[in-house]
Parts: sequence; C-alpha cells; structure tokens
Amino acid sequence: MAMRGCHLPEFIKDPTREEVEALLEPPDAIRHLTIAPELDGALDAIERFANAGVSVAVAHSNAEYDDLDAAITRGLRHVTHLFNAMSVAHQRGPHRISGVVETALARDDLTVELIADGLHVNANRMKLAVKAKGVANVCLVTDAMRGAGMPDGRYALGPRNGKLAVVRDGAAVMPEGTGFASSTIPMIRCVQVMVQQVGVSLADALTMASANPARVIGVADRKGALRDGMDADFVVLDHELNVRMTVVEGRIVCQRNQISDV
Repeated sequence: MAMRGCHLPEFIKDPTREEVEALLEPPDAIRHLTIAPELDGALDAIERFANAGVSVAVAHSNAEYDDLDAAITRGLRHVTHLFNAMSVAHQRGPHRISGVVETALARDDLTVELIADGLHVNANRMKLAVKAKGVANVCLVTDAMRGAGMPDGRYALGPRNGKLAVVRDGAAVMPEGTGFASSTIPMIRCVQVMVQQVGVSLADALTMASANPARVIGVADRKGALRDGMDADFVVLDHELNVRMTVVEGRIVCQRNQISDV
C-alpha cells in the first residue's frame, strides 16, 4: 500500500490461490506480471505463475533483501521500472537493510527495467543501472498511459474510472503534484534519451529496447531481432532517431505521416 503510487487503494490486496488460478485461465493469457513479494500469499503466487511459464517481476513493493531472496528462489526474475515505487536501503537499529533497489543492482539473477523518459529516472541513475547490470540485463519501457500521443489534459489511469492524471507539457503527473503518473512517451523517446543523455551506443540502446524485453517475456524466438523465421517487426529511423517507417510481420503499417490500409 505504501508504494502504490498512482494506483487506487481499493484495488490493492493480497493474492489468493483462487485468484491466481483464475488469472491463469485460459492458458497463455498472461505473459508477464508484477507483484510485491512481501504480501501474504505472494511467494506461493510467484511459484505458481513461474511454473506456468509467466515472467514474474517485483515493483510497487516495500520488500527487503530477505523477501526478494525468497521470491527469487520461487521464480521471480525481473524488476519493473527500477528506482520507481520501490524500497531502498533503510536502517533498523544499528543495521542497514537492503531494499529492492540495492538487491536489483547486486543480484545477477535479476533483469531490470528503466522508464527512460529522462524524468522518472535521472541520467546518473540510469548510468548506474547500466554499469551494475550490463547492457544485456536492462530493458527500456515507456510505462505509458492513455495520455500517450494525446494533447495535454486530464486522463484516467488504468480503468476508465481510475485516478485522474494531469498531462502538462507532455508529462503525466498526479493532480496533487506528488509524483509522476506513468508517462506519455513512445519507445523511440527511450532510445533517444539513452543515447543523448546517458551516453550509451545506439546499438546498445536498441538492444535494451528490443532483444532484451523479448528475452525476458519469453518471445525471443520470434521477436527482438531480424533473422530467418522471425516476425519481421522493425522500425526505420532517420539520423535524428525519429521513426520514419514501422513494419509489423513484414507489412508496412505506418510510413511517416501516412498509415497503410493493412
């Protein structure tokens, strides 16, 4: 609850076996999910999801190292939007207890995400993540909500009756101004930020935006690269890293300001 961010409190609850089984019907309906492993019932849920082939991540969590260590043993392998809505090191008596952030940076068996909009995480922290995890273990995500690609205004988060967010100058924030409320950016903006602000190579930024996420969610056999037998999903960029063409399964679906009839 303390790390719910912009999510409505009435939707936050401990996982139950019945709800986990319901989410797994029909099979293959869920590819990836995020959970707070310190919740009652969460460890059993993580194991059940992992055994069903679901990629399980941690975020919106106040977990400590021991909570995460137990969750990793049960099958958790990923960290959603690193640095955002998660615990950091804190003191208990004379001891310093690692939170989700420190555990994520230290554990080789965890991959991580960055909301690379230049707002949720500053360039220095993104550099730290890349240095600690290596390019192969970092995924770029937009964390975009329904205000993405839309003009400034007020937009609901999650369900249509969800908490309202205010999009101002392209950034989504809570009405009370206490934090960001997801983002409005396209994925190409993440690539631009990583290259222009963080200083990674274009090849590394593209790997973090494509091949790495495909591997994390288990679709690297057909997504994330251009090879024989794969889906032929790709974009064509200009020298300023603007998208000029989008191809999905070998078909042009968008070209500059023109949409195809596919």
